[in-house]
Amino acid sequence: YDYTVAQVYKPKSTFTNREQEILEFLLQGESIDSIASKLSLSNSTVNTHRRNILDKTFCKNNIELAVKVVSEGLL
Repeated sequence: YDYTVAQVYKPKSTFTNREQEILEFLLQGESIDSIASKLSLSNSTVNTHRRNILDKTFCKNNIELAVKVVSEGLL
């Protein structure tokens, strides 16, 4: 087999359009309340998207997420 790691390992970090939008707000330091208001969504919906983003990037919090996004160029 002639596979490279990149061909076999595909990180679970493909974001939906909404997740990308929310991620950009999170990286700007926006609160869940603020994001929900700007996107006309409930806080619960924004928090669900945030949790999905954290799960996809294997991060535990927004700080870890920001470091990973910047260092790995995920956005």
